[in-house]
Amino acid sequence: MRAKLVQVYQAMGDEKARDTERTELIALHNAGKDTSSIAKRSDFCREQYKVGKHSVLVYEPFVFEPRGKDGWFAPRYQFLVADEEGKLEVRIEVGWNTVVKNSKGIYQPNGKLSAFYFDGYYSTARKTLGLFAEELTYPAVKKHIQTILETKVKPDGGTTHKDN
Repeated sequence: MRAKLVQVYQAMGDEKARDTERTELIALHNAGKDTSSIAKRSDFCREQYKVGKHSVLVYEPFVFEPRGKDGWFAPRYQFLVADEEGKLEVRIEVGWNTVVKNSKGIYQPNGKLSAFYFDGYYSTARKTLGLFAEELTYPAVKKHIQTILETKVKPDGGTTHKDN
């Protein structure tokens, strides 16, 4: 229910209530006291909205930490973008690369080696859709995503692949 409240308050523009619910949801999950189906997930749906003909779902991890054994990337958000028929067009991952643990055991960007990235994962390619020296606020991230979806952002680079 708290995940839905985060989405509702976001849609209403009530950032204070959204942030309160988000904080409570994350604390409940991380305390291990959540018995709902979301307790088994590593992330929650933070927001749902439309950009033109695109439907967008935004997922945020409960814990900010690197993924995979290399630990080079630490996603903040996943934007799933679908077309009019609901078919996934692209997954845009937003987060930090080259993160390290600080003295308190919390992951943080690794100074000058880090970049706050926007990577688009398409059916045949991964494209870099933005690199920033500093982390963007959620409203700025959302605005950059909108700019990407309006095709005003050209990829900085990327790699092709045959499979997702």
